Amino acid sequence: MSRYDQFADVYRNLDLLPLYTPEKIKRFRVPYAQRTLLELEEAVLAPVDNSKTIFTGHRGCGKSTLLSQLADRMREENLFVAGFSIARMVEMSDVNHINILYSMGIQLLDKAEELTVPIDANVKESLVQWFTQTKSKTYAEQLKQEFSLGANLLNFFQGKLQKESSFREEIKETYERRMSDLSRHLDGIAGVIQEATGKEILVIIDDLDKLELPIVKSIFHDHIQSLFSPNFRVVYTIPISVVREPWLTATLESERRTVVMLSVTKFFPKALAHEPDAEPIAANVEMLEAMLEKRIPDELIDVDVKRQIMMTSGGVLREQVRLAQECCRECML
Repeated sequence: MSRYDQFADVYRNLDLLPLYTPEKIKRFRVPYAQRTLLELEEAVLAPVDNSKTIFTGHRGCGKSTLLSQLADRMREENLFVAGFSIARMVEMSDVNHINILYSMGIQLLDKAEELTVPIDANVKESLVQWFTQTKSKTYAEQLKQEFSLGANLLNFFQGKLQKESSFREEIKETYERRMSDLSRHLDGIAGVIQEATGKEILVIIDDLDKLELPIVKSIFHDHIQSLFSPNFRVVYTIPISVVREPWLTATLESERRTVVMLSVTKFFPKALAHEPDAEPIAANVEMLEAMLEKRIPDELIDVDVKRQIMMTSGGVLREQVRLAQECCRECML
């Protein structure tokens, strides 16, 4: 490769966040924010009924990668895990509590299909056909006709939720006064899967933290009881900017729900943070250094430059990536 192509390759490597595929995980994952991961595990596995966890942190700092790790760990704990990004399911400007729950049901059934969970054919048919039931009988018949042509469950309804505002509105009108029906159906899907697998259910929903703040308030303030109504474990993400808002604090306290915050890596103990000769915490420096080493070949970066990028980032992963990419741009130029 030419030197230009080498730096272009590094630039792409630095953009590989979040890490989902096994190949990318093997190449690029470092043990980042392991304390936060343990806090998430404890919250999810807590011996309480109807467990729900709120996860937050700065954007671009590894939440999605950490949630992927959490999913792997919970599968090792013998949970049935369905994780998905709300951005891939629903048009982001039109996300609401109803289509979040509706998406959960689709994802649970799709995961069961992927893992060939042994569900009775008639029961499965009944669960799948429920998604075509809407307030308007005419619309419901149209959906059944379209879906009967051999469409994949996830692809069909994902396309509808992403592209058709009329479908989202129909779902909203169908369930906004019948939330108990929607919640009961979700529990039915979860119950069938749990009976077939012998595993408790966990749903992880990513990218809710990327929603506009008015939408976030509508979901997590006005309709939070609906989100907490399914009788299985759920992890929700939320923007860090609203965590200290009085309306959310009061709501979460009244519901006794756990909030886990992704910690920022600290280079110095608090007592020494402003000392000019303070020694950085070696383990944290090595961890962020490993993140760069996995993405930038040694022959393309000077050791001192690597350290400067790291220390200038202040321990914020997003900032470290940005600085390294800026360096790549300069080298390519």
